Amino acid sequence: MTTLVVFIPMMVLPGILGKFLAYIPITVFITLLAALFISLTLNSALFYKLSKPKKRFVREARTEKFLSAEDLEILTQERV
Repeated sequence: MTTLVVFIPMMVLPGILGKFLAYIPITVFITLLAALFISLTLNSALFYKLSKPKKRFVREARTEKFLSAEDLEILTQERV
């Protein structure tokens, strides 16, 4: 909000200089609104999509020999 308040006087300047300088605050307002929209929607969706834990299974015969047949079956079902 403070950034927007600072640029409001530039929008209300009279004359040709006011018309010329009005594009600066308009550009800042549009940029800030676009950044707000992106931060509230796209960033959250991208974070959710990209931050899921990756499932990587490494087969280790040394540790699997200590498992029961039932545990081995559950393990093979989870790896699919």
